[in-house]
Amino acid sequence: MIVKARRSLANTYPLRFFMKGPTKKKFFDFMQQELELSLEKLSKLIIKDITEYIEFAEDKSVTMSEAFFKFK
Repeated sequence: MIVKARRSLANTYPLRFFMKGPTKKKFFDFMQQELELSLEKLSKLIIKDITEYIEFAEDKSVTMSEAFFKFK
């Protein structure tokens, strides 16, 4: 989901090139910045939540904890 959102956001930047008028460009820049910040916050929340459910074994293997399966 995050990857698709980032890709969609990146694909909107060329639209700014074709916009006419400084007001439209300024509003576009504002909206892009808001979307970038919101997407970054969402990304951090997802990463934070997942790391709570990961366990590292002594042999450096990664497994999901029991809490993950209860949450799932």
